[in-house]
Amino acid sequence: MKTNVLERCFPLLVAITIITLLAGCAAPATQTPEVSTKVVAETATLEPTRSVIEVLATNTPTVAGEEEPTIYHPVLRLATKKWRIGYTDGGAAYDVSKIRWKSIQDAAAEAGVEMVYCDNAWPDTEQHIRCAEMMVSQKVDLVISSSWIAELNDRLMEIYNKANIPVIGWDVTHNGNRSYYGIDTWTAGVLAGDYAGKWALRNCQIDQVDIVLLKDPDVGSFPLQKLGGFEAGVRHWLPGIPPERVYEVISIEASDTFDSTTAWLTAHPDSHCVLITAVNNYSAGGGASAAFTLAGRAKDGCIVGQGADAPMFTEFVTPENESAFKASVSDSPWKDGYALIPMAVDILEGVDVPPISLKEHEVITRENVDQMVPTEYQAWP
Repeated sequence: MKTNVLERCFPLLVAITIITLLAGCAAPATQTPEVSTKVVAETATLEPTRSVIEVLATNTPTVAGEEEPTIYHPVLRLATKKWRIGYTDGGAAYDVSKIRWKSIQDAAAEAGVEMVYCDNAWPDTEQHIRCAEMMVSQKVDLVISSSWIAELNDRLMEIYNKANIPVIGWDVTHNGNRSYYGIDTWTAGVLAGDYAGKWALRNCQIDQVDIVLLKDPDVGSFPLQKLGGFEAGVRHWLPGIPPERVYEVISIEASDTFDSTTAWLTAHPDSHCVLITAVNNYSAGGGASAAFTLAGRAKDGCIVGQGADAPMFTEFVTPENESAFKASVSDSPWKDGYALIPMAVDILEGVDVPPISLKEHEVITRENVDQMVPTEYQAWP
Protein backbone atom coordinates (compact mmCIF):
# COMPACT_ATOMS: atom_id res chain seq x y z
CA MET A 1 0.00 0.00 0.00
CA LYS A 2 2.80 2.39 0.93
CA THR A 3 4.57 1.64 -2.31
CA ASN A 4 1.45 2.45 -4.31
CA VAL A 5 1.04 5.78 -2.51
CA LEU A 6 4.65 6.74 -3.17
CA GLU A 7 4.36 5.73 -6.77
CA ARG A 8 1.25 7.81 -7.19
CA CYS A 9 2.71 10.85 -5.36
CA PHE A 10 6.18 10.73 -6.88
CA PRO A 11 5.30 12.67 -10.10
CA LEU A 12 3.61 15.36 -8.00
CA LEU A 13 6.63 15.72 -5.73
CA VAL A 14 8.92 16.04 -8.74
CA ALA A 15 6.70 18.75 -10.26
CA ILE A 16 6.64 20.72 -6.99
CA THR A 17 10.43 20.51 -6.76
CA ILE A 18 10.90 21.74 -10.34
CA ILE A 19 8.49 24.66 -9.83
CA THR A 20 10.29 25.65 -6.62
CA LEU A 21 13.69 25.59 -8.35
CA LEU A 22 12.39 27.65 -11.28
CA ALA A 23 10.86 30.22 -8.95
CA GLY A 24 14.15 30.52 -7.11
CA CYS A 25 16.00 31.20 -10.37
CA ALA A 26 13.47 33.76 -11.59
CA ALA A 27 13.23 35.78 -8.37
CA PRO A 28 16.16 35.31 -6.01
CA ALA A 29 15.58 36.23 -2.41
CA THR A 30 16.07 39.93 -1.72
CA GLN A 31 18.88 40.72 0.67
CA THR A 32 18.84 44.04 2.53
CA PRO A 33 22.28 45.58 2.19
CA GLU A 34 23.95 47.32 5.06
CA VAL A 35 23.37 51.06 4.82
CA SER A 36 26.18 53.21 6.13
CA THR A 37 25.34 56.56 7.68
CA LYS A 38 27.98 58.07 5.38
CA VAL A 39 26.86 58.13 1.75
CA VAL A 40 29.51 58.99 -0.80
CA ALA A 41 28.61 60.01 -4.35
CA GLU A 42 31.14 60.63 -7.08
CA THR A 43 28.82 62.34 -9.55
CA ALA A 44 26.19 65.06 -9.48
CA THR A 45 23.51 62.82 -10.96
CA LEU A 46 22.04 61.72 -7.64
CA GLU A 47 18.37 60.84 -7.71
CA PRO A 48 16.40 62.78 -5.07
CA THR A 49 13.78 61.13 -2.88
CA ARG A 50 11.24 63.22 -4.82
CA SER A 51 11.94 65.31 -7.87
CA VAL A 52 12.42 69.04 -7.44
CA ILE A 53 9.67 69.58 -9.98
CA GLU A 54 7.25 67.62 -7.82
CA VAL A 55 8.02 69.65 -4.73
CA LEU A 56 7.68 72.92 -6.60
CA ALA A 57 4.38 71.84 -8.12
CA THR A 58 2.87 70.76 -4.83
CA ASN A 59 4.33 73.19 -2.32
CA THR A 60 5.06 76.50 -4.04
CA PRO A 61 3.25 79.27 -2.14
CA THR A 62 1.69 82.06 -4.16
CA VAL A 63 3.05 85.58 -3.83
CA ALA A 64 -0.04 87.21 -2.44
CA GLY A 65 -1.88 84.07 -1.42
CA GLU A 66 -4.33 84.36 -4.31
CA GLU A 67 -2.77 84.88 -7.71
CA GLU A 68 -0.93 82.21 -9.64
CA PRO A 69 2.59 83.35 -10.58
CA THR A 70 3.68 83.33 -14.20
CA ILE A 71 6.87 83.90 -16.13
CA TYR A 72 6.70 87.25 -17.93
CA HIS A 73 8.12 87.27 -21.44
CA PRO A 74 9.01 90.93 -22.06
CA VAL A 75 9.50 92.55 -25.43
CA LEU A 76 11.52 95.75 -25.33
CA ARG A 77 10.13 98.25 -27.83
CA LEU A 78 10.10 101.96 -28.45
CA ALA A 79 7.36 103.56 -26.34
CA THR A 80 4.63 105.59 -28.05
CA LYS A 81 5.60 108.63 -25.95
CA LYS A 82 8.34 109.71 -23.55
CA TRP A 83 6.80 108.32 -20.37
CA ARG A 84 8.22 109.41 -17.00
CA ILE A 85 8.89 106.30 -14.98
CA GLY A 86 9.91 106.53 -11.34
CA TYR A 87 12.28 104.08 -9.71
CA THR A 88 12.73 103.87 -5.94
CA ASP A 89 15.83 101.81 -5.26
CA GLY A 90 15.88 99.48 -2.27
CA GLY A 91 19.37 100.52 -1.25
CA ALA A 92 21.84 102.13 -3.63
CA ALA A 93 24.82 101.19 -1.46
CA TYR A 94 24.42 97.53 -2.33
CA ASP A 95 26.21 96.01 -5.28
CA VAL A 96 23.09 94.28 -6.59
CA SER A 97 21.28 97.63 -6.69
CA LYS A 98 24.00 99.13 -8.86
CA ILE A 99 23.70 96.21 -11.28
CA ARG A 100 19.93 96.59 -11.47
CA TRP A 101 20.02 100.37 -11.94
CA LYS A 102 22.48 100.11 -14.82
CA SER A 103 20.24 97.53 -16.47
CA ILE A 104 17.19 99.76 -16.02
CA GLN A 105 18.98 102.79 -17.45
CA ASP A 106 20.14 100.84 -20.49
CA ALA A 107 16.66 99.47 -21.20
CA ALA A 108 15.00 102.85 -20.61
CA ALA A 109 17.31 104.49 -23.16
CA GLU A 110 16.37 101.88 -25.76
CA ALA A 111 12.65 102.31 -25.04
CA GLY A 112 12.83 106.11 -25.17
CA VAL A 113 11.43 106.72 -21.68
CA GLU A 114 12.64 109.04 -18.93
CA MET A 115 13.68 107.69 -15.53
CA VAL A 116 13.19 109.53 -12.23
CA TYR A 117 15.37 108.01 -9.50
CA CYS A 118 15.24 108.00 -5.70
CA ASP A 119 17.23 105.88 -3.24
CA ASN A 120 15.10 104.40 -0.45
CA ALA A 121 18.37 103.94 1.45
CA TRP A 122 17.41 100.84 3.42
CA PRO A 123 16.90 100.73 6.39
CA ASP A 124 15.89 104.42 6.56
CA THR A 125 12.10 104.27 6.90
CA GLU A 126 11.59 108.03 6.56
CA GLN A 127 13.54 108.06 3.31
CA HIS A 128 11.10 105.53 1.86
CA ILE A 129 8.24 107.97 2.51
CA ARG A 130 10.22 110.89 1.12
CA CYS A 131 10.92 108.95 -2.09
CA ALA A 132 7.23 108.15 -2.57
CA GLU A 133 6.27 111.77 -2.02
CA MET A 134 8.96 112.91 -4.44
CA MET A 135 7.57 110.63 -7.14
CA VAL A 136 4.16 112.26 -6.70
CA SER A 137 5.63 115.76 -6.86
CA GLN A 138 7.57 114.81 -10.00
CA LYS A 139 4.30 113.68 -11.62
CA VAL A 140 5.68 110.38 -12.81
CA ASP A 141 3.41 108.15 -14.89
CA LEU A 142 4.33 104.91 -13.08
CA VAL A 143 6.59 103.83 -10.21
CA ILE A 144 8.80 100.77 -9.98
CA SER A 145 9.01 100.42 -6.20
CA SER A 146 11.74 98.39 -4.57
CA SER A 147 11.09 98.59 -0.84
CA TRP A 148 12.81 96.09 1.41
CA ILE A 149 10.78 96.95 4.50
CA ALA A 150 7.52 95.07 4.08
CA GLU A 151 5.67 96.88 6.86
CA LEU A 152 6.05 100.20 5.01
CA ASN A 153 4.52 99.10 1.75
CA ASP A 154 0.90 99.73 2.70
CA ARG A 155 1.84 103.32 3.56
CA LEU A 156 3.68 103.72 0.26
CA MET A 157 0.69 102.40 -1.67
CA GLU A 158 -1.59 104.91 0.08
CA ILE A 159 0.60 107.70 -1.29
CA TYR A 160 0.66 106.29 -4.81
CA ASN A 161 -3.03 105.37 -4.89
CA LYS A 162 -4.05 108.85 -3.79
CA ALA A 163 -2.11 110.23 -6.76
CA ASN A 164 -3.47 107.53 -9.13
CA ILE A 165 0.04 106.33 -9.95
CA PRO A 166 0.27 102.65 -10.96
CA VAL A 167 2.99 100.67 -9.21
CA ILE A 168 5.14 97.72 -10.11
CA GLY A 169 6.19 96.10 -6.85
CA TRP A 170 9.69 94.72 -6.96
CA ASP A 171 11.52 92.42 -4.52
CA VAL A 172 8.73 92.67 -1.94
CA THR A 173 5.04 92.66 -2.82
CA HIS A 174 2.97 95.82 -2.34
CA ASN A 175 -0.72 95.28 -1.62
CA GLY A 176 -2.63 96.72 -4.56
CA ASN A 177 0.33 97.05 -6.90
CA ARG A 178 -0.53 96.87 -10.61
CA SER A 179 1.95 94.04 -11.05
CA TYR A 180 4.65 92.31 -9.07
CA TYR A 181 7.98 91.38 -10.63
CA GLY A 182 10.70 89.70 -8.69
CA ILE A 183 12.40 86.70 -7.27
CA ASP A 184 10.59 83.38 -7.13
CA THR A 185 11.64 83.06 -3.53
CA TRP A 186 10.37 79.54 -2.90
CA THR A 187 12.07 78.14 -6.00
CA ALA A 188 15.27 80.02 -5.19
CA GLY A 189 15.24 78.43 -1.75
CA VAL A 190 14.53 74.95 -3.11
CA LEU A 191 17.45 75.20 -5.56
CA ALA A 192 19.77 76.26 -2.72
CA GLY A 193 18.54 73.39 -0.55
CA ASP A 194 18.86 70.92 -3.40
CA TYR A 195 22.53 71.87 -3.78
CA ALA A 196 23.15 71.69 -0.02
CA GLY A 197 21.42 68.32 0.29
CA LYS A 198 23.59 66.80 -2.42
CA TRP A 199 26.68 68.25 -0.76
CA ALA A 200 25.68 66.62 2.53
CA LEU A 201 25.24 63.23 0.88
CA ARG A 202 28.81 63.43 -0.39
CA ASN A 203 30.47 64.80 2.70
CA CYS A 204 28.50 64.07 5.86
CA GLN A 205 27.22 61.53 8.31
CA ILE A 206 23.62 61.86 7.23
CA ASP A 207 22.29 61.37 10.77
CA GLN A 208 24.32 64.36 11.96
CA VAL A 209 23.10 67.06 9.58
CA ASP A 210 21.97 70.43 10.95
CA ILE A 211 20.01 73.06 9.02
CA VAL A 212 20.52 76.70 9.98
CA LEU A 213 18.17 79.32 8.51
CA LEU A 214 19.42 82.91 8.80
CA LYS A 215 16.23 84.90 9.27
CA ASP A 216 15.77 88.63 8.75
CA PRO A 217 12.31 89.39 10.18
CA ASP A 218 12.20 92.86 8.60
CA VAL A 219 11.87 91.67 5.00
CA GLY A 220 8.40 90.16 5.36
CA SER A 221 6.99 86.74 4.64
CA PHE A 222 7.59 86.55 0.90
CA PRO A 223 11.42 86.80 0.90
CA LEU A 224 11.48 84.46 3.89
CA GLN A 225 10.00 81.75 1.66
CA LYS A 226 13.61 81.22 0.58
CA LEU A 227 14.22 79.66 3.98
CA GLY A 228 11.25 77.31 3.79
CA GLY A 229 12.22 76.38 0.23
CA PHE A 230 15.78 75.66 1.37
CA GLU A 231 14.60 73.22 4.01
CA ALA A 232 12.28 71.53 1.49
CA GLY A 233 15.15 71.21 -1.00
CA VAL A 234 17.42 69.64 1.61
CA ARG A 235 14.69 67.21 2.64
CA HIS A 236 14.49 65.88 -0.93
CA TRP A 237 17.75 64.17 -0.17
CA LEU A 238 17.57 63.87 3.60
CA PRO A 239 13.93 63.43 4.57
CA GLY A 240 14.79 62.08 8.01
CA ILE A 241 16.30 65.22 9.53
CA PRO A 242 14.45 65.71 12.85
CA PRO A 243 12.80 69.08 13.53
CA GLU A 244 15.07 69.70 16.50
CA ARG A 245 18.05 69.87 14.12
CA VAL A 246 16.55 72.80 12.20
CA TYR A 247 17.49 76.19 13.66
CA GLU A 248 16.43 79.77 12.97
CA VAL A 249 19.12 82.36 13.66
CA ILE A 250 18.38 86.07 13.49
CA SER A 251 20.26 87.77 10.67
CA ILE A 252 19.70 91.42 9.75
CA GLU A 253 23.07 92.76 8.61
CA ALA A 254 26.44 91.10 8.01
CA SER A 255 27.78 92.11 11.43
CA ASP A 256 24.70 90.75 13.22
CA THR A 257 24.94 87.53 11.23
CA PHE A 258 28.60 87.10 12.10
CA ASP A 259 27.82 87.44 15.80
CA SER A 260 24.76 85.17 15.76
CA THR A 261 26.49 82.50 13.65
CA THR A 262 29.54 82.59 15.92
CA ALA A 263 27.25 82.13 18.92
CA TRP A 264 25.55 79.17 17.24
CA LEU A 265 28.87 77.53 16.38
CA THR A 266 30.10 78.03 19.94
CA ALA A 267 26.95 76.40 21.28
CA HIS A 268 27.30 73.45 18.85
CA PRO A 269 30.98 72.46 18.87
CA ASP A 270 30.20 68.92 17.67
CA SER A 271 28.17 69.96 14.62
CA HIS A 272 30.26 69.06 11.60
CA CYS A 273 27.65 69.15 8.83
CA VAL A 274 25.83 72.47 8.90
CA LEU A 275 23.67 73.41 5.90
CA ILE A 276 22.98 77.12 5.98
CA THR A 277 21.27 79.81 3.91
CA ALA A 278 20.04 83.40 4.14
CA VAL A 279 17.88 85.77 2.12
CA ASN A 280 20.97 87.46 0.65
CA ASN A 281 24.72 87.11 0.28
CA TYR A 282 25.61 89.93 2.65
CA SER A 283 24.43 87.69 5.47
CA ALA A 284 25.42 84.36 3.92
CA GLY A 285 28.87 85.49 2.80
CA GLY A 286 30.06 88.48 4.77
CA GLY A 287 28.47 87.24 7.99
CA ALA A 288 28.07 83.48 8.24
CA SER A 289 31.03 82.42 6.11
CA ALA A 290 33.37 84.72 8.03
CA ALA A 291 32.15 83.16 11.30
CA PHE A 292 32.93 79.64 10.09
CA THR A 293 36.38 80.72 8.90
CA LEU A 294 37.31 82.54 12.10
CA ALA A 295 36.15 79.56 14.16
CA GLY A 296 38.42 77.28 12.11
CA ARG A 297 35.40 75.29 10.99
CA ALA A 298 35.09 76.10 7.28
CA LYS A 299 34.94 72.38 6.48
CA ASP A 300 31.93 71.94 8.77
CA GLY A 301 29.59 74.07 6.69
CA CYS A 302 27.86 74.32 3.35
CA ILE A 303 26.56 77.83 2.87
CA VAL A 304 24.41 78.50 -0.20
CA GLY A 305 23.69 82.18 -0.68
CA GLN A 306 21.20 84.17 -2.72
CA GLY A 307 22.33 86.56 -5.46
CA ALA A 308 25.18 87.13 -7.90
CA ASP A 309 26.84 90.13 -6.33
CA ALA A 310 30.07 91.37 -4.75
CA PRO A 311 29.84 89.18 -1.60
CA MET A 312 29.60 86.07 -3.78
CA PHE A 313 32.67 87.02 -5.80
CA THR A 314 34.57 87.85 -2.62
CA GLU A 315 33.77 84.39 -1.26
CA PHE A 316 34.71 82.68 -4.52
CA VAL A 317 38.27 84.04 -4.28
CA THR A 318 38.88 81.54 -1.48
CA PRO A 319 39.23 77.92 -2.66
CA GLU A 320 36.15 75.81 -1.98
CA ASN A 321 37.95 73.46 0.40
CA GLU A 322 38.90 76.45 2.58
CA SER A 323 35.48 78.14 2.65
CA ALA A 324 32.06 77.17 3.94
CA PHE A 325 30.48 79.28 1.19
CA LYS A 326 29.88 76.82 -1.66
CA ALA A 327 27.37 78.33 -4.07
CA SER A 328 24.73 80.98 -4.65
CA VAL A 329 21.37 81.07 -6.40
CA SER A 330 21.29 83.90 -8.94
CA ASP A 331 18.25 85.77 -10.23
CA SER A 332 20.36 87.46 -12.96
CA PRO A 333 19.89 91.11 -11.87
CA TRP A 334 21.61 92.32 -15.06
CA LYS A 335 18.45 91.28 -16.93
CA ASP A 336 16.01 93.17 -14.69
CA GLY A 337 15.78 96.38 -16.69
CA TYR A 338 14.90 94.43 -19.80
CA ALA A 339 11.86 93.02 -18.02
CA LEU A 340 10.81 95.98 -15.88
CA ILE A 341 10.90 98.66 -18.59
CA PRO A 342 8.82 96.65 -21.12
CA MET A 343 6.40 95.83 -18.29
CA ALA A 344 6.08 99.51 -17.37
CA VAL A 345 5.53 100.55 -20.99
CA ASP A 346 2.99 97.78 -21.51
CA ILE A 347 1.00 98.88 -18.46
CA LEU A 348 1.03 102.52 -19.52
CA GLU A 349 -0.01 101.67 -23.08
CA GLY A 350 -2.82 99.31 -22.16
CA VAL A 351 -1.10 96.01 -22.93
CA ASP A 352 -2.10 93.14 -20.65
CA VAL A 353 0.51 92.33 -18.02
CA PRO A 354 0.17 89.45 -15.53
CA PRO A 355 -0.35 90.48 -11.89
CA ILE A 356 2.62 88.39 -10.79
CA SER A 357 5.74 87.67 -12.82
CA LEU A 358 8.55 85.64 -11.32
CA LYS A 359 12.17 85.51 -12.38
CA GLU A 360 14.08 82.38 -13.32
CA HIS A 361 16.99 81.22 -11.19
CA GLU A 362 20.29 79.40 -11.56
CA VAL A 363 22.87 77.98 -9.17
CA ILE A 364 26.30 79.59 -9.49
CA THR A 365 29.48 77.92 -8.28
CA ARG A 366 33.19 78.59 -8.58
CA GLU A 367 33.23 76.23 -11.54
CA ASN A 368 30.54 77.89 -13.66
CA VAL A 369 30.66 81.55 -12.58
CA ASP A 370 32.47 82.75 -15.70
CA GLN A 371 29.85 81.13 -17.93
CA MET A 372 26.86 82.30 -15.88
CA VAL A 373 27.70 85.93 -15.14
CA PRO A 374 28.56 88.40 -17.96
CA THR A 375 32.08 89.76 -17.60
CA GLU A 376 30.94 93.38 -17.19
CA TYR A 377 28.86 92.39 -14.16
CA GLN A 378 31.49 90.32 -12.40
CA ALA A 379 32.62 91.97 -9.17
CA TRP A 380 35.89 90.29 -8.27
CA PRO A 381 37.67 92.12 -5.43
